[in-house]
Amino acid sequence: TIDHTSSDNDGVVELILQRHSIRDCFFVGSQFEYRGGRDRKKLRYFAGEVFYTGAVKHNMNWIEVKELSQNGFEIGSHTETHPFLTKIPIEKAKHELSESKRMIESKIGQQVKHFAFPYGTAKDLNHELRKSVREIGYSSCSSIIKGSNSHNSNPHDLNRNVIFLNWPL
Repeated sequence: TIDHTSSDNDGVVELILQRHSIRDCFFVGSQFEYRGGRDRKKLRYFAGEVFYTGAVKHNMNWIEVKELSQNGFEIGSHTETHPFLTKIPIEKAKHELSESKRMIESKIGQQVKHFAFPYGTAKDLNHELRKSVREIGYSSCSSIIKGSNSHNSNPHDLNRNVIFLNWPL
C-alpha cells in the first residue's frame, strides 16, 4: 500500500508497479490539493532509471486519482485532512472517516473499501476508532505498526511495514 499524501508517490511508482503487474492500494486524503498534473514524458524516462526522482512536487488531481482506479489500483481513504484522530473529538473523527469515503467515491465512481490511519502508530488509533471505521463501511483498516498479516488477521487491524522513498533499493 502507498499513502498517497504527497506527489513523491505518484507517476513513478505507478509506472513501476504496472511494469511488474503489481496491484496496490493508494490511500488518499479527500481534501488534499489534488490540482496539479504530471509531466508524463519526464516520469516515463525516470521510471526506467530510478525509483525516486523528486521530479514532481504536487499532488495528483482527481482525474489522475480516478485514472489510477481505472488502471486496476485500489483507492483507499486516508481521512479528509490527515489529523491525529486520537487527538480530536470522536464525532469529528467520524466525520473525517465518513466524508473522506464519500468524497473519494464521488470523485472516482467506485466504492472505497480500505482505510489507513493517518500517522498510523499505536498512539494514533484505538478500539473506538477501529469500530467507527467498521461501522462506516470500510472492509479493512491498517496502521504502520510493524508486523505481518495472514489470512487469519483481523481486516480492521492490519499492520504495515514502512518503507520510505529515499531508502536505497
